[in-house]
Amino acid sequence: MKPNIDFWVGNPKQATYFELYDHTARAIKKVSPRIRVGGPSTAQAAWVTQFLEYCKQNGVPVDFVSSHVYANDTAKDVFGTSEEIPRDQMVCRSVKKVHDEIAASAFPLVPLIFSEYNASYANEPDVTDTVYMGPWLATTISQCDGLTAAMSYWAFSDVFEEQG
Repeated sequence: MKPNIDFWVGNPKQATYFELYDHTARAIKKVSPRIRVGGPSTAQAAWVTQFLEYCKQNGVPVDFVSSHVYANDTAKDVFGTSEEIPRDQMVCRSVKKVHDEIAASAFPLVPLIFSEYNASYANEPDVTDTVYMGPWLATTISQCDGLTAAMSYWAFSDVFEEQG
């Protein structure tokens, strides 16, 4: 969904997305309490603390946390800093950030699902079409071991429809 970036047009972004999640999660749980619901489904490992606080304050069901990041996202966008984070550290640092936010929340045992990650969100053949990717992927997986319930590598091709 990526409600924190241009894929979501609600205004204000966070409040309208949280309201949508609230109504949707409650409706789904009425159908079956066994169906798992979660979010905030953000890009750049964003909004997790606020999302979990909203769920706690409003009694909204949450069975997992989901977000994602790409290794070429900027530290400014992910951490609010001006540091240079190497591509081989960005994903795991982001996963750790979200993992720690969950641990500090009212839902410390809720699983983390990183729904997308890759070395790049753009067509960068000098990175994604090279021998760099095998070691990068293995290193990223080993760095994140034990911090997530699941991670989904995106995508098998670096040709994305949103880039034309």
